[in-house]
Amino acid sequence: MAAHRKREPFDIELGLPISWSPKASEVNWFQFTVECVDWK
Repeated sequence: MAAHRKREPFDIELGLPISWSPKASEVNWFQFTVECVDWK
């Protein structure tokens, strides 16, 4: 209900808010670091 009140988008297949999705944790530390260095 909290995600619904915050108007977060939901994943249709899982029925869960996008913020709860395990896909967010698929980026490993190396990929994250490379993206940060590229950004700077």
